[in-house]
Amino acid sequence: MDTLATIRSLRSGFVPRTQAQAFAALKRGLVEEAVCVWRSVNVRPILEEPWDLDEIERLLAREQLDEATVLALVRIFDRLSRGPDKEAALFAAESLNALELRYERRVQRLRKALKARPSAQATLQLAEAYRALSLACGSRPVLARFYLGEALAALDGGKGGGMSERDRRSIAVAASGLLVELGNPEGALERLASPLARTPSDPALRLAEARARFAARDFPAVARVLEEAEPIPGDPDSDRLAVLRDCWRRVSH
Repeated sequence: MDTLATIRSLRSGFVPRTQAQAFAALKRGLVEEAVCVWRSVNVRPILEEPWDLDEIERLLAREQLDEATVLALVRIFDRLSRGPDKEAALFAAESLNALELRYERRVQRLRKALKARPSAQATLQLAEAYRALSLACGSRPVLARFYLGEALAALDGGKGGGMSERDRRSIAVAASGLLVELGNPEGALERLASPLARTPSDPALRLAEARARFAARDFPAVARVLEEAEPIPGDPDSDRLAVLRDCWRRVSH
């Protein structure tokens, strides 16, 4: 099977757009097995030009999108909207609106859930939804920054007296990350100061501190944080610290 023309000549002429469609068509006898193989392996990175609008549309249909994919899609839509192809520009504008609307609706759902049953977990979920909305608005920096501020405000509003120490650490880590993204690493370090004083060995806090120190360009402090971090077997944040420490040592030497 050398070309798309060969695919189109098979049986019905139906060309499935996704691997799932190919398998469904195979069960119904609409396509040959070769079509399933072709669709399974014929995958291009979405950042590769010329962009495959069908593949982009398929990605948009996914219920969950990771951060890297959202950022990639926003960049593509921004480029397409500025291009000479009016049809592609319209597709980009509609897709970007759909992406933003998805996260706006998630924010609204989580706000209602938080109001009905306040908890640290619900607060963190709302803040993350605001951050995702900020990513979706990446082509409009002012709006993206506004939603980062809303995420931070959600965390500040969720600091209740009934929270456990673990909850407070989680909120401090999330708030410090938002402050770094907002260009305020000093503020991020201030947020981490109290929980670090209480639990200086916590890997998540140390990881957040290293990030804030790096953003503040205090590289000796980054090295100190990574070297002082105590390994905790089985802890994902501790493992990340160990990887960063190894990378830092290799770069430093």
